[in-house]
Amino acid sequence: MNHYVCAAFMLIQFIVCSLSYAQVSDFEYRIDRVEIHSETLNETHTVSVYLPPDYEQNKESYPVFYVLESIYAFLNAISAVHGDGKMSTTIPEMIVVGVNTSDRWRDLSPSFIPDWHGYPIPQSGGGANYLAFLEKEVIPKVDSTYRTHPFRVLYGHSLGGLFTLFSLVEKPELFSGYIASSPNLEYDQRIVTQKAKAITNASIPSPRFVFLNSDNDADDYAEEISRFTTVIDERGLNVEYTFKDYIEHDHWNVPRYSLGDGLRFVFKDYTLPDSAIARGANAIEGFYDALSLKYGFQVKPMGGYINFLSMNLLREDRLNEAIDMLEYNTRLYPDYSYVYERLGDALLQAERIEEARAIYQRALSLDPENQSLLDKRASVNE
Repeated sequence: MNHYVCAAFMLIQFIVCSLSYAQVSDFEYRIDRVEIHSETLNETHTVSVYLPPDYEQNKESYPVFYVLESIYAFLNAISAVHGDGKMSTTIPEMIVVGVNTSDRWRDLSPSFIPDWHGYPIPQSGGGANYLAFLEKEVIPKVDSTYRTHPFRVLYGHSLGGLFTLFSLVEKPELFSGYIASSPNLEYDQRIVTQKAKAITNASIPSPRFVFLNSDNDADDYAEEISRFTTVIDERGLNVEYTFKDYIEHDHWNVPRYSLGDGLRFVFKDYTLPDSAIARGANAIEGFYDALSLKYGFQVKPMGGYINFLSMNLLREDRLNEAIDMLEYNTRLYPDYSYVYERLGDALLQAERIEEARAIYQRALSLDPENQSLLDKRASVNE
């Protein structure tokens, strides 16, 4: 089957897959539609922006996941991020930005070729313009509108996967993570692989994380990916990569799996090790400080997760360690009333009444109408 001629079939199947997959998660979220008139492309684009469920209830900033051809993949991307992000130690919560194309052959192909296996594509070769559109118009608009971290991940499938790797070799400073699902690196005499031979670590400001995969529809995907990664190795580039061959999935089904697997690779060091948990709050804080240095933005555990760890300590009668954990949580989230409330409860359990009173008061200053807090403060004032 010609992977690029069958766009209509791909659209129908991806929409059906995305909708069925999204129904697995029962949660409320906000999606904005942001209109951008592109001077670069001389056309108007509507960008879809998913915000984490508690975005409006906090002041946190988030890494951003850019999804190409989002009409096919946006809902799957939300499911992958939300399923692993909220209350997870696998990946952080993220903003998801879905970007479409008016003409995928024009926008996602890195160079001009007259045809692809006999299919005429006279409009091909606009990849550099589309990359400029992302760099100069989409990313600045997202960064100025939402609370973002500079850590960005780019996802593309098929021709979009080729463009994803093109962006790595053309503008390696633009994204930190790349998920290239079934990229056809054979395109135009392997032009993207050839371009990789020209880049150096001087143009890569920090480690780049690249997930690549093939599927069971084309035997040459894995071979072409191997050629590309060989160049990465030979040049000693500051790129961490992995490859997965989804032999059990076809070309159209594989994005449902590569999205989540790709994010878990990009954030492969994000999971808090049991050894740090066993050593307590100071070790956990040190782990996330080191992780922040690696990824280039402040990486924090979920406040709810730290509360969960403290509850485990309380069940084991390790009261002082639980208090240390909850005090760490207040340093992480000083504007959240619930973290102070949990700390006040633990202090009260430890019969540290004056400290508990002060902590409840701090919680009430953030949430003055909270009846539970009002009752607790009254009880310690008796």
